[in-house]
Amino acid sequence: MSPAVCFERHPGAARAPLPPEYRPRHPAATVLYRVVHDHLETMLAEARQRTEHGSGYPAFVEHDFRKFMTCGRVQAGFARQRCPACGFERLLPFSCKARLCPSCHARRMHQTALRLTDEVLPHVRYRLWTFTLPRPLRYLMARDPEVLGAILGAFVRTVFAWQRRCARADGFAGPMPGAVGFVQLFGGALNANCHAHALFPDGVFLARPEQPLVFLEQYAPSQANIDRLLATIGRKVLRLRAHLEQAAHGADLQDPDALDQALAEAVQARLPVGREVDDHTGSPAPSAHRCASADGFSLHANLTIEADDRAGLQRVIRYAARQAFASERLHLLPDGRVRYDLRRPWGPHRLTHLTLEGPELLRRLAAILPRPYLNLTRYYGILTP
Repeated sequence: MSPAVCFERHPGAARAPLPPEYRPRHPAATVLYRVVHDHLETMLAEARQRTEHGSGYPAFVEHDFRKFMTCGRVQAGFARQRCPACGFERLLPFSCKARLCPSCHARRMHQTALRLTDEVLPHVRYRLWTFTLPRPLRYLMARDPEVLGAILGAFVRTVFAWQRRCARADGFAGPMPGAVGFVQLFGGALNANCHAHALFPDGVFLARPEQPLVFLEQYAPSQANIDRLLATIGRKVLRLRAHLEQAAHGADLQDPDALDQALAEAVQARLPVGREVDDHTGSPAPSAHRCASADGFSLHANLTIEADDRAGLQRVIRYAARQAFASERLHLLPDGRVRYDLRRPWGPHRLTHLTLEGPELLRRLAAILPRPYLNLTRYYGILTP
């Protein structure tokens, strides 16, 4: 009998998983690329017809869509890499860095999470606070950076004041809170739902003379605390509302462009069959602990991340900094329409998807993508770089 011959470099090599290697992206093969390629000109032409002076969309909208169509294509530019040892060469197409592009946005999302966890956020326990607003304020926040900053600042400063009061009640002077705020302009059904997520340390920092900062961990907020905080934030925002609307009045005097019209439609967009919701906000009635809703506002603060769970902290940051839509849930139907699968079944009839025409889908995406002049990630307190 001839001896057994082993062709493996080492025992078990044939059954081991393949080593990681570069796999080029093919955006042109995705549903989103096909929809943009087939319907972009139609969307732009309809926008010019709807506006009074034929202005259509702002220039950055068309630029963002057209730039996305060049992502990952060698024809739009590439880098040439060569291995000096074996002479193997590879062409790496340039990325587009457009806000519409799922791949480029995912890279920014991961970079944000890594920078915050590795360089900014100390190793303490964190709590994610989520604040939502009535529909008219969502529209103002999504179009005006001053309105966005004022409302987000009122929300964060109110929580800061509560944390400082708790620390002083325990006998600690000079407490210093901090937070990172994230603004999302979208809801789960390709609708415009401008709301805020803020990551707060579950406590405050104390400064000692010639010593490093000391973290004072605090008790979790009770349901009564959440109710009082929401009432305070609501009063502050409503007092600001007249000033905010006056600040936005100058823009309203001009003819609204197609992006403003698309944003207004996306703010009012509702699913055909929804859950039990508040008629004023479209937000679900609160059912979880540490969750309150009143007068169109809601506040949720029940998610915590422990100090040693840095992987969990990265997941939460990626969630807060994610893109407005999931490209893998887009499906092209035989009749040319697009189906967008919802993340979970919705309402008593368990609605699972939306069906949209190509131009309508692009209008929705244009409305809920971030405008270039909006800063959607902000630092507050001692976390300010």
